[in-house]
Amino acid sequence: GCGGVRHILLSKRIAYELAPIPRWNPHLYELGEATVKHGERISLVNFCTDEIGNPAVPDKLKEERAAEARYALRKSLGRKLTIIACLLMLIVVAGLIYFYAQRRTRIEPAAAVTPEKSIAVIPLVDLSPAHDQENLCDGISEEILRGLGAADGVRVMARSSSFAFKGKTTDAIEIGRKLNVAAVLGGTLRRDGNRLHVAADLTNVHDGARLWSGTVERDLSDAGAVPETIDAAIADALRVKLSGVSRVREAQNGDAWNLYFSGLELSHRHDEASLRGSLELLRRAVERDPSLGQAWTSMAADGFWLAESGVAPKEAYPAMTAAAEKALAVNERDAEAHLYRAAQRRVMEDDLKAEEAELNRALDLNPSLPLAHCLMASARTIGKDGARSVEEMEKAVRLDPLSPRVASMQVSNMVLQNRLDDAYAAAKRILEIDPDRSEERRVGKECR
Repeated sequence: GCGGVRHILLSKRIAYELAPIPRWNPHLYELGEATVKHGERISLVNFCTDEIGNPAVPDKLKEERAAEARYALRKSLGRKLTIIACLLMLIVVAGLIYFYAQRRTRIEPAAAVTPEKSIAVIPLVDLSPAHDQENLCDGISEEILRGLGAADGVRVMARSSSFAFKGKTTDAIEIGRKLNVAAVLGGTLRRDGNRLHVAADLTNVHDGARLWSGTVERDLSDAGAVPETIDAAIADALRVKLSGVSRVREAQNGDAWNLYFSGLELSHRHDEASLRGSLELLRRAVERDPSLGQAWTSMAADGFWLAESGVAPKEAYPAMTAAAEKALAVNERDAEAHLYRAAQRRVMEDDLKAEEAELNRALDLNPSLPLAHCLMASARTIGKDGARSVEEMEKAVRLDPLSPRVASMQVSNMVLQNRLDDAYAAAKRILEIDPDRSEERRVGKECR
């Protein structure tokens, strides 16, 4: 009722919901307060682009501002002191000028959207004499990340986004702001023979203060104790519980850990040759130590991504399922193993209810799993629940904003819902992250 021809007016509350979304943010402009039904005053926001909407201030708001100005003027002129009257007039005029200058100011997302307990884990820096422990640095960092992801009330940035800063000189405060987290964990690792020395510290992004720092020393055969010790210390610093940690450490075999970390590094390349190489290393790891549950889970992940890379699910999924079952036999609270079992339920058994139950279990154990949110979004799309699907996909993107794979899944999900404008915007975002992804360039053109 406040708008004129072609105006699209929103309440400020709704605008704050749209503001964090890159597609909408540039087109939101504050108008200030206006009177609506029943005399209520609310803050209005004008939505307009070059093609739709009306960038002008609505006539009703102009009239309201003029009426307010006339009222203020009458009040000021009613006073006997000329100086005071003049000052009030100047205040009114200044207020109108300020409103005009600010009415097209873009709205920023509502107050410090950064969750209070949110962390990015940056890969440990190798300080070993030969500088040949990169796999170990990355593997222990990923284990720290995995454990924190299952902590109660902590949002943990996914590996691909946190590891995007590997080898860079970006400081913790800048990393935290780019990833929208409250704290950043980084550190160093040095290996002397079979002895590991890990130093780490947790930095508050807001002011650069150190929330926690410590050193852990272990033998290589007990490498799993390093992330456990650090996770426990961080949980204590953040005053959260680690009751949901999705790993059980029983392995005491240094060779198994080395093979596991080497396989883990290959698995993140996601091409078929690397995934098959990863599977071979992980098989050797569990041969040496069948209780290394993380290795079984990573084997399941390799099977999932093999199918995504083009290998027939009938070939990839049985091995994936068997590995997931082995992981759950070691530790039923392994969230990722539940995730891969969910994929099996849908693709090979066409059991959507069982899939959803497994995904809910995975997210209960670890809400910081982007892939679980992606699969849940897909399940909601199949179930014709478009709003919930979009919500789950946005959670995945917030947890892994620099991942082309998550963004690609978002594109596919939007296309399935026939939301081609959204799919086009998501495809453009992928190309900003990874300009060489020709598939998303093709999808973007088709959507456009």
